[in-house]
Amino acid sequence: MFRKCALLILMTSLLMQCNQKNDENLDQAVVSLLDKSKKVSQDSTFFYLSQAKVILKGHLDLPDSLRAENNYLMGEHFYSKNELDSASVYFHNATDYVRDSMTNSRERDYFYRAWNAYYTLGKYGDCFTLSDKLRSRISKDDYLGYHLSYYLDEFAFKGTRQYLKAVKSNNLRIAVLKKAHDTVKIPDALLARADIMYNNLNDKEEIFSILDSLIQKKESLSNKNLGNVYLNYGVYLFFEKEYLTSLNSYKLALKHRKKDLNNNGSLIRGYSNIAEVLIELNDFKKAQTYLDSAYSFGLNNINHKDRKNLMRYQLRLSTSNSNEYKILQQLLDSLSIVQDNVYNKKINTELKELSQANQEKELILINNQESELAALRFKWALIVAAIASILFILIGYLFYRQRKLKFERQDLQMQQRLLQSQMNPHFTFNTLNVIQNQISVNPNSAKNYLLKFSRLLRLILENSTSNYIQLDQVIESLKKYMDLQLLRYPDLFFYEIKIENMVEDDLIFIPPMLIQPFIENSIEHGFSSIDYSGEIKLTLEKNKDFIVCSIEDNGSGYDLDKQESKRVSSVKLISRFLEKLTKKEIEIIDKSKGNKELSGIITKILIPYKYSEYD
Repeated sequence: MFRKCALLILMTSLLMQCNQKNDENLDQAVVSLLDKSKKVSQDSTFFYLSQAKVILKGHLDLPDSLRAENNYLMGEHFYSKNELDSASVYFHNATDYVRDSMTNSRERDYFYRAWNAYYTLGKYGDCFTLSDKLRSRISKDDYLGYHLSYYLDEFAFKGTRQYLKAVKSNNLRIAVLKKAHDTVKIPDALLARADIMYNNLNDKEEIFSILDSLIQKKESLSNKNLGNVYLNYGVYLFFEKEYLTSLNSYKLALKHRKKDLNNNGSLIRGYSNIAEVLIELNDFKKAQTYLDSAYSFGLNNINHKDRKNLMRYQLRLSTSNSNEYKILQQLLDSLSIVQDNVYNKKINTELKELSQANQEKELILINNQESELAALRFKWALIVAAIASILFILIGYLFYRQRKLKFERQDLQMQQRLLQSQMNPHFTFNTLNVIQNQISVNPNSAKNYLLKFSRLLRLILENSTSNYIQLDQVIESLKKYMDLQLLRYPDLFFYEIKIENMVEDDLIFIPPMLIQPFIENSIEHGFSSIDYSGEIKLTLEKNKDFIVCSIEDNGSGYDLDKQESKRVSSVKLISRFLEKLTKKEIEIIDKSKGNKELSGIITKILIPYKYSEYD
C-alpha cells in the first residue's frame, strides 16, 4: 500500500514538472512571436500575432499580460492600416486584461490607444466610458494615471463642445500634476487651457493671465516649454492684430527653440510664423529672408502642412511684388519634383514590401511547420497526415498570395499612372506663359489668375494623397480649371454646373480627378475647330448608390477609339477604374445621331461616394 502511494506521488510530481516546463516553453514561444511581430513587415506582423493568439486561446492558464500585449499589438497593426474599427476593438480588449491596479506605463498605453481610436472615429461616448474605466484601475497615488484620465476627458469634452467641462477636467489635470511635482507637463496643461479659453470661451483676460504667469516662472521652464509659451503668446497677439508685439514673441520663441536640439520642425514653423507677421507689416524683404531660412532645410525635409503654409506665404509675397513671380515659379517646380519623388518612393517601397512579404511567408510557414512537429512529437501516428495538411495549406496559401500580389501591383501601377496624368504639362506651361504676359499688360488680372492657378495646384497636390475627397473641393478645382482655360481661350466657351438631390457643401466624398479629363477633352478636342461659342453643362445628381455625372458639350465631337493623346489614355484608364467600382460602363452619346441640327456629345459616368473619408 505504501509503495502504491509513493509511486502515485512520484508520478504526480513528474506530471506537474512536465506541465510547468511545458507552460514555460509556451510562455517563451508567445513572447518570441510577439517580439518577431515588431521587427517584420505589416503582413508578417499579422501572421505572427495570429499564431500567438492561437496559442493563448488554447491555453487559458497563460498570463493575462501576454493576452493584453497580443491584443495591443493587433490594435497597432490595424491602426497602421487605417482600419480604425478593428483597431479600437483590439485596443479595448487589451484594457480588459488590466483587472487590478496598474503597475506600469505600458498598461496606460492600452487605455490611451483605445481612447485615441474611439476619438478619431468620433465615438465620444466610448471615450468617456474608457476614461472612467481607467480611473477604476488606478491606485490612489498613481498621479500620472489620473492625469491621463483627465486629459482624455478634457479632449472628449472639447470634441462634444462641452467647453466648461473641458476646463474643469483641465483643472483636475493640473492639480494631480502638482501633486506629482511634474514641472514638465504643467506648462503644457496650462497652454491647453488657454487654447480652450481663446478659441471657444473668448476669455482673453484669462488667456493672457495664464501666459504671463508662465513667463514669470521662465527660469524654471525648459527651452521647449518656454518656446511653446512664447509661440502661443505670439499666435494670440497676431489674431488680435498686435503685430509688433506678436513679432517679438515669435522671435523669443525661435530663440528658445534653437536651444532645443533635434527639433527642425519647430524651427521651420518659427521662421514661417515670423514671415507671416512681417508680411502683415509690409516688410517683404525681411519676410523673404525668413522664408529662405525655412527653405534651407530642404523641401524634402519639410512636412506637408509646413510646406503648405510656406507656399501660402510665398504666394502672398509674390502677389504683393511682381518681381517675386520667378521665385514662386521656381518654388512650384521644386515642390512638384518633391511630390513626384515622395510618390515614387512610396510606390517602390510598397512593391518591395509586397515582394519581401511573399518570401517571408514561405520561410515563416516552413519554420512554423518544423516547430509544430517538434512540439507535437508524442503524436507520431498523425505525423504523415499533419505534413500532408500543412503542405496542402502552404500550396493554397502561396497561390492565393501570388494572385493577391499581382492584383495589388496592378492596382498600384494604375494609381501611379492616373496620378502622373492628372495635370497636363502643356496646360501648365501655357497657363504660366499667359499669366506672365498678363503681368505687364494687366497686373490685377494676372494676380487673380495666379491665385486661381496656385489654388488649383494646391488642390491637385492635396487630392493626390487621398483616395476620397469632399465634393466641394472637386467642384472648386473644376471651376478653377475651366476659368484658367478661359484665360487661354477667351470667349471660346462658357460653362454651367448643376447639383441635384444634394448641395455643394454636403459631407459627400468621391474619388479625385475623375471628371476633369472629360472636360479637358471637350475643350481641347470638341471646341478645337468650331466657329461659334462653346457650351459645357456639368450635372451632378445623387441617387441611392452613385452620383450620376453628366458632361454635355456642343462641340464637334471626338472619338476616343481614334484619339491617341495622353489625356485620352487617362480617360480610358479612368473608364476601367470606374467600371471595376460600379460594374457599369461609361455612356457616351453623340447628339448629332438623333438630330443632325445638334452637335456635341453627352458623357455619363457613375461615381461612387461616401459620407466620410474613412467609411
